[in-house]
Amino acid sequence: MEIQLSILVVFFNNQREAPRTLYTLSSDYQQNIEGLQYEVLALDSNSSEPLSKEIVCAFGNEFQYHYVKTDYPSPVEALQFGLKKAKGKYVMVLIDGAHMLTPNILSLWLKALKAYDDPFVIVQRFQLGRFKQNFNLQFGYNQEKEDELLNSIDWKNNGYLLFDISNYEQAVHWWFSQQFESNCVILKKEHLIEYGSFNKPFYTVGGGFLNLDLYKNAMEDDRTQNVMLLGESTFHQFHGGTTTNVERNELKLKEYREEYRKINNAHFAVSGNYQTHYLGSIHPTNKNQVQLKKSVFFYSNIARELFDSNKIDLAMDFINYSANKFPFNINILKVKANFLKKLGKNEEAIRVVNKAIEIDPIDISLLLLNGELLYLLNKKTSAIELFKKVIQLNPGNPGTYIRISRFYHRLKEFEKSRSFAEKILSCKEKLENEHIFCNTLIYLYNRKFHDLLNEVLKSANKIDGIDYNFNYKFIELSQKKSTLSSDDMRMIFQLYKNHIGTNEIFDDFTESLLSQSDKRLIEEYCEFEEEKGRHFVASYTRAKKLAKEKRFKESAEFIDNALNQTANKSRLCKCHKIQARNYESLNLWKKAKKHNIEAQKIQPNNLSLQIFELKAITKTEDYNSLKDAYNKISLKNLNVPMKKRVYRIMINAAKNEESNSEQQYFSDLLNSISNK
Repeated sequence: MEIQLSILVVFFNNQREAPRTLYTLSSDYQQNIEGLQYEVLALDSNSSEPLSKEIVCAFGNEFQYHYVKTDYPSPVEALQFGLKKAKGKYVMVLIDGAHMLTPNILSLWLKALKAYDDPFVIVQRFQLGRFKQNFNLQFGYNQEKEDELLNSIDWKNNGYLLFDISNYEQAVHWWFSQQFESNCVILKKEHLIEYGSFNKPFYTVGGGFLNLDLYKNAMEDDRTQNVMLLGESTFHQFHGGTTTNVERNELKLKEYREEYRKINNAHFAVSGNYQTHYLGSIHPTNKNQVQLKKSVFFYSNIARELFDSNKIDLAMDFINYSANKFPFNINILKVKANFLKKLGKNEEAIRVVNKAIEIDPIDISLLLLNGELLYLLNKKTSAIELFKKVIQLNPGNPGTYIRISRFYHRLKEFEKSRSFAEKILSCKEKLENEHIFCNTLIYLYNRKFHDLLNEVLKSANKIDGIDYNFNYKFIELSQKKSTLSSDDMRMIFQLYKNHIGTNEIFDDFTESLLSQSDKRLIEEYCEFEEEKGRHFVASYTRAKKLAKEKRFKESAEFIDNALNQTANKSRLCKCHKIQARNYESLNLWKKAKKHNIEAQKIQPNNLSLQIFELKAITKTEDYNSLKDAYNKISLKNLNVPMKKRVYRIMINAAKNEESNSEQQYFSDLLNSISNK
């Protein structure tokens, strides 16, 4: 009968691991595959300790053994050989033969053939042992310990028990993550030949980014449907591989990146297409673990919500607990470091970052955070050198330039900020990724780099479905129109309700809503935010709406609520500004002064706040503070209307103090600029 599926599985010195892998590919283990005609090509890639042909073929008539003599320490030549030998219309690729499979991968692939025209089937990957295997080494993990784990479960009769002895709970990625590779994929042989990944010179140890190249090509093929097998996985056994079992300082990722760049004439970037279908179900054995996995994803989010809700002590307790529970999760360590940075504890933050860098020394966001902290600790030379290193490690990445630009902008070094923002325009290929494109738009829009923004917007026509993206649609329309209509905002609000993540254009989006006469739309927005647990946004928006309607007392009540719902300094400052104006309108100047002082603590150089302080001092008759407040103001930075406001405030204060000389002095200053 005609072969339907050819399985190419590559081994290199895997005498211990291969029998387990091969058993999980056998008809004795794979479930519900009656009638399936398939072959397993065990490709021994130049092993110094070859497998036994007898052992391989003992798993069934489907199994073949081929020893492939190669010139390079890479599986690419073995895969070339296997692809030529393959008889099936479809091919499964297992580039690392140390991976054991769960029992329904083949049966779900058969279902995928019926459900989809041209499925590219993807299997999630985990590793045996509690942590990722290069971290397991720190706890004395070895092949003997792994054998004990495998012997402790009846995996041959229930392969889903492998989840119990894996890093499933600790792993960063799972079925619903955006993937960049899989060690087990199934696709048409003709596509595999057409992509040409096996014919490219991926000759570095382990094949470098060969697997990533294949995955990216398949994901970006418009003819195929990406199908993730839900509840299924492969499990990597401990062996002498290239990037999983060795210490981090031995990794060759930099060499792999450079090889990929030379082969493809472009830096590697994760595919922007992740329109994935899901087929399968969670086996009853694993139903409780899925909840655990979900909790890992939300640990950092819970901590952020607590921090942003001004529950600082609780947030720190929670993130410390999380860091102890997941000691090698760099995302949790990043959150902790950022909390400490926001609290001004930069020395402590940098210690946390250094610990995370020991875990992953080439994580770009960690290195950038390290550079920012060094700069804040006045180690500017070290910080700048680190920024240069990051750009060399990750050239042509808009996210890197955005992060550095944002950092300099916060330090009010605007020319440096602008220069790094301009470098984004050289990253046109990566701007075709929807996530990167939208993050770039948001940054340029918020920084009001409108000329750069208009250039980036030109890439929109290369991104499928971008018109359904909330951030893009709002920014695109805002660039075209000075004022958005009620219909525009209602359409954008519908997109926003489907939006996943935080609203990074919160201020302008809220202002555009408040400019509408459609009060029902504003209330729908507030109700939606409350339903999603974003109480600050609802309180703040209602307060702004009421202030606009001159209902200052009610607005003040909502601002009080909002102040208790955030620890974000930028948001706190906005609230204190609004509250100062509310109390000014209610003629409650002591309260107005108090909130203006709180805002100045966050923005000490804000000229409007400094002028408001002068006015509040005169209204509360706190004349002892007047001179100090006046001397804080940099008059050379004020425009003529603002200078007039200052001089008039000082004239009124002098009148109240009955100081004729002061009154005359400021009157002369006022006349001098009025006559120009």
